[in-house]
Amino acid sequence: MSSISQTSATDGGSIEQPDQERGSISVWLEQLWTSVSQFFFHISFETGSFLLKLLLHAKGRIGAWILSSRHNLEERFRFWVVKTRASLRETGLAVSLRRMREEFRSIWWKSLPADAPGIAGEMRVKTFRPGAAFLFSAKYLWKFTATVLNHVCPVLAIGLLVGTVRYFTNLPFVLSVEYDGKNIGYITDERVFDDAKQMMRDRIIYEEYQQPTDAVPKFTLCVADGQTLSDSFVLADQIIQASGNEIIQADGLYIDGEFIGATTDGESMMMLLESLKEPYQEEYPDAKVEFTSKIKVRQGLYPVSSVVELNNIEEYISSEVEGEKIYIAQAGDAPITIARSNGISLDSLRELNPGIDTKLLIGQEVLISKSVPLLGVKATYTRTYTEEIPFKINRTPDSKYYSNYSKVVSTGENGLKEVEEKVVYVNGMVVERTPISSEVLVEPVDQEVIVGSMTAPSTRYISTPLSGGSATSNGYIWPVGGSGGYVSCGLYGYWNHTGMDIATSTGTPIYATAAGTVVVAQQRQGYGKYIVIDHGGGLQTWYLHASALYVTPGQRVNQGQTIAAVGQTGNATGPHLHIEFRVYGAVKNPASYIGTR
Repeated sequence: MSSISQTSATDGGSIEQPDQERGSISVWLEQLWTSVSQFFFHISFETGSFLLKLLLHAKGRIGAWILSSRHNLEERFRFWVVKTRASLRETGLAVSLRRMREEFRSIWWKSLPADAPGIAGEMRVKTFRPGAAFLFSAKYLWKFTATVLNHVCPVLAIGLLVGTVRYFTNLPFVLSVEYDGKNIGYITDERVFDDAKQMMRDRIIYEEYQQPTDAVPKFTLCVADGQTLSDSFVLADQIIQASGNEIIQADGLYIDGEFIGATTDGESMMMLLESLKEPYQEEYPDAKVEFTSKIKVRQGLYPVSSVVELNNIEEYISSEVEGEKIYIAQAGDAPITIARSNGISLDSLRELNPGIDTKLLIGQEVLISKSVPLLGVKATYTRTYTEEIPFKINRTPDSKYYSNYSKVVSTGENGLKEVEEKVVYVNGMVVERTPISSEVLVEPVDQEVIVGSMTAPSTRYISTPLSGGSATSNGYIWPVGGSGGYVSCGLYGYWNHTGMDIATSTGTPIYATAAGTVVVAQQRQGYGKYIVIDHGGGLQTWYLHASALYVTPGQRVNQGQTIAAVGQTGNATGPHLHIEFRVYGAVKNPASYIGTR
């Protein structure tokens, strides 16, 4: 920029222009930085002074400081504003703006001669001088343009750089794959090619892979300009095609990603796979039936040696795996512990071993698994069923009666609930049960029983047997008539077996092992038809799986009285009497009361 030095007359005074003006961005930034620095210096100085005085005079003078600090702060703030304005007015940028304003005013206004007719010498008339305005415009327009360019051009350059970087960064780049001297596709990652090569090797299982002349792949980075990306399967076709092996178009079967074989009749293979699910779909019509493995049938290029007959594929996928596995029951085993230790569900163990809940003896063979098809089928469905809710027995003590007395005031009634659950079958076996919801349809009604609390002369109530058997030394008789049967399973013969099983034929009479009062005579899921007799002193006997009941709740029975008939109701694998002895709810060994014959 050229230097300009001149004096412009206005109002009888003069304004001296600077000898040198710098319009570059560096000078302007330097002036701006000086102003900003002075501004923050004053702020920092005044803030530090204020805090220092506050700390020095804080003790004992807080009240006085509060009254005076507002005035001091206002004075200092006004001082700072005045000083800052004065500093800003002295900057080169402010001086340039003032000079520009004054020069413009000197051009816009023109002084008239003092002796002009009718015009006072002090007055000014607003006139316009075209020549001077043009010179002013040319001079300052160029200055303004140069200054703007000094500021804007670096910003535009930075913006252009950022835009260029972003443009090339956002371009979609792909890898062009060249194999055996020709382009075979575009991929996003070299691993796609590695997967394709492994897939190619998996297809060639009955012969050696014959490599092409140039088997080293070349990858070139390029911009994706509408190219279609190839997946590993498509790339495998291209690699096989480049090989020297004899190939054919076929449909390959993959189970869990493993190539099984290929056939030229893919439609028939799909029908074969669907036929394996049909029996399960018929058995569980509302279930979702699917294979336990991930199945894929993919059309592509395969070596001729890998194409097999459809019946060979059918024979393979219908084959069985996991041979039969047997576990020998040990002392202390229970169905739930056997299932957990062998990694199967309790429901699956029960289905493989019907009756294991009622009979589990030491040395017994327990089936853990059996052979299953290679291609497993899973059926998942939701079922809804009703289930009884057992009623509670509330016993109210009454000191007017002996402890052997009990009377049912109101009979209890089981409730009913609707249960919805998700059941998963694999190859016809339950592997999972997941409760979904449960809704009570009928609330159970508690049974109210009055029991005596007065100490009886004796807690052993034995009367002359009405039929069958003689009393033991403890005063209790064998509870089964006829030949008496035999003990098929004792207390805890298997997990949660809380009584003794006496096997005999259906219809054999069941006797009350001692006199007492019947508190329960009904049918219940699992128990079948059963009776509970209260003998006083906290002792109760339970008789399960009967085929017929001959007594009712609240009825008083004598020792040896026929109360029921042996049966196979409830959870029972054969006709037998399951008898329990409980004292205040605690399970006792029946053999200690009635022996084992």
